[in-house]
Amino acid sequence: MKSTIQFITLILLLASTGLSNAETREELIQRLGDPIDWKTDAWEAYQLGIKRSLPVVLVLVTPLEDGVRLCNRMRSIVLSDDFQPLAGKAVFCLTSPDTDEGAKQLDEAFDVTGYPITLVLEPDKERLIRRGSVLGCPTDVAELRTHLDPLLAGN
Repeated sequence: MKSTIQFITLILLLASTGLSNAETREELIQRLGDPIDWKTDAWEAYQLGIKRSLPVVLVLVTPLEDGVRLCNRMRSIVLSDDFQPLAGKAVFCLTSPDTDEGAKQLDEAFDVTGYPITLVLEPDKERLIRRGSVLGCPTDVAELRTHLDPLLAGN
């Protein structure tokens, strides 16, 4: 799953940034900033959020091979370079409860009823705290950010 996300991220970055054949990954990072280091394991992301004192943005989707249009569109939105300015403001995880046991447990704990959904979790060693969520798929990064930015304020 992680290699699939990395491949999709690379394809989206290449398509959306006008990467020339001569531009290296380092030049791309210099131009766009450090990319979001997407996790694919919900518990790993949550533990990293606790360690770094950062909220966790958990994007739950159906598996890629299921071909669910809204989930595939959500992937393209969050993996686009327009989403990259959020790097460093949270720990990001793109996963599916069908393939990630931690995501399945979080899905059940928060009574998730549909996909895609984006949960913003507060890191806490004692309990799970939900800052907020965005149900469904926004039309673009700007719309998603209108929901996420207030939830990530101060980070």
